Amino acid sequence: MGRRCRAWVLAATLLIQGAVGIRITRVSVPPLVKAGGEAELACEWESESDQMYSVKWYQGSHEFYRYTPTASRPIQIFDPTTLDVESGGSWAGTVRVANVTAAAEGPFHCEVSAEGPTFHTASEMANMKVVDLPEGGPEVTGARQQYQVGDMVELTCTSRRSRPAASLSFTINSMPAAPDWL
Repeated sequence: MGRRCRAWVLAATLLIQGAVGIRITRVSVPPLVKAGGEAELACEWESESDQMYSVKWYQGSHEFYRYTPTASRPIQIFDPTTLDVESGGSWAGTVRVANVTAAAEGPFHCEVSAEGPTFHTASEMANMKVVDLPEGGPEVTGARQQYQVGDMVELTCTSRRSRPAASLSFTINSMPAAPDWL
C-alpha cells in the first residue's frame, strides 16, 4: 500500500474516531407521575475523547436546568413556571422535580455538549405523563330500597375528576352489563 493511501486511511480513521464525541447512553424520565408527586430525570453519557462542557434539560423547547462543572455556579435553574425543580436534589445530569402538576406533562430533552474545539452535542428525549387519580371510588345514586321482578332500574354512576378520565363500567351479578341495558 502506498504512502498516500496509508495517509488517507489514517486521516479517515482519526476523523471517524473524533466524530464519536459525546454519546448519551441513558435518558430516564418516569413515563407516569402522580399529580403532586416527585419525578427524577436522569441523563447519562460517555465520551471517547471530548471533555463534557454542559448538560442541559429542556421541557419542550424551554431550557430549565443547566449543569456546567467549570462555571462559578455549576448549577443554574431557569425559573420554569411549570416545574418545581429541587436544587438540593439535582446534580450533573440528574434533576429532581417536586409537586408535579399537569403542566409538567410532555417531552423532556437532555442535551450534553463537549468542550471546544469540537463542541460535539448529543440530545435525547423522553415523555412524561401526569395522572391525577380521583379521591375515592365511584358513587352510584338513584337506587331505591326495594325492586319488584321486572322493575326498571335506573342508576347513575359518577366518578370525581381525574386525569385521564376514569373509565366506568357496570356489572350485574359479576357479569358485564349488556350494552343495550345501559
